Amino acid sequence: MLKELLQAEHLTQETVAEEAAMHRSTVSRILENPSAANPQMVLRLAEALGLKKYQALKWFCTSACPVGTACHYSKYHEVSLAQSACRLYAAVTALNTRLANVLSIAVDDRVGLEEEKDFAETLEDIREVKQAISDMELWVYRNKQLLSNKKIASAATLTISGSLCHNQ
Repeated sequence: MLKELLQAEHLTQETVAEEAAMHRSTVSRILENPSAANPQMVLRLAEALGLKKYQALKWFCTSACPVGTACHYSKYHEVSLAQSACRLYAAVTALNTRLANVLSIAVDDRVGLEEEKDFAETLEDIREVKQAISDMELWVYRNKQLLSNKKIASAATLTISGSLCHNQ
């Protein structure tokens, strides 16, 4: 993403390095191998390229960071508050219907062959709930100015691929 953005903006590595207060070779290493980059360096480079911090973190954590890509956490979807609320309601409702199955599976502290399908479906429902929560948190984060109660905005925590990013 960073390399493509640099090309699209017709910027040289030297220009970006100067703007980010980095050595050109550091910029080159980050562009060639983002997974080996320090997150702070990615942020400095993103700011120099004009990207918003949360976009750079989201990209780095979900696409380049070895830890983030190894985890299967939520990716953000740009949706309205109404869509987020509906998705959350549907996801929680679906999960609630499976909770009895989880209890019966958990009784012997193992997942038997006959229980694997139910368990996999329950895990998928959990992922849907997590995704719906992430979508709602993103809406709150991006629309703080629309909230009359600032406690709501400060309560929203962006969960980006397993790492917490408090109102940057």
